[in-house]
Amino acid sequence: MAMAADTFKARQQLHGDLAELASRYIEHHQGRELDGLAALGEDLLKLADCTEGRTSWLSLLTRLQRLSG
Repeated sequence: MAMAADTFKARQQLHGDLAELASRYIEHHQGRELDGLAALGEDLLKLADCTEGRTSWLSLLTRLQRLSG
């Protein structure tokens, strides 16, 4: 049970960190939410392309589409 609690706590922390990062991107784009989130998404896709062939932006988009329903 402790392992599950640790995992839950870690995911909560990551969620908070991601929300803070998204807020910073939005702030950088003068409060324009879609522009900020699009820039964050673009940077994530670039990061996916830099993983030495282990993944790709297309794989990331496919996974996101599957997860979002």
